[in-house]
Amino acid sequence: MIRARALVLHASRAAVDCVAEHYAAHAPEVEFTHLLDDGVMRMLRAEDWSRAVRRMTEMVDAAREEYGVACGVLTCSAVPPGALTELKARAGMPLFKIDEPMARMAVRTSREIGVVSTFPSTKQTTHDLLVAEARRAGVQVRIEEQMNAAPLEALLAGDRE
Repeated sequence: MIRARALVLHASRAAVDCVAEHYAAHAPEVEFTHLLDDGVMRMLRAEDWSRAVRRMTEMVDAAREEYGVACGVLTCSAVPPGALTELKARAGMPLFKIDEPMARMAVRTSREIGVVSTFPSTKQTTHDLLVAEARRAGVQVRIEEQMNAAPLEALLAGDRE
């Protein structure tokens, strides 16, 4: 029985299948609408935050109006804090970024955190998110970061292994 409708907003097709499978297995009572615009990924790569926020807002609005979603999750970690704050303010419904719970758990679990980014823009946004969560939790963390685009490239080529 469907109890809620939620949006899953994607800027990369790499996340669609694995996220859809996860939520189907772990939240069968929720009807998910997956919306993808991989053009947003190009905007994020170019750090064109205002265009990316405008496009994602259009997608959120469409999902709310056309599909009756009540909340949403953004699967792209590359959206920086300022753009995310703007997107949430414009969403008209609860919206969170998929890595926000991970960051909260990480700073509460360890003072040393390792991050491997697979998309260039994600490295800084993930760092900023972890620092902000550590500040909220009243702790200091050391973040070890590496950038490796190969896993994302493999996913985009269809290789989920």
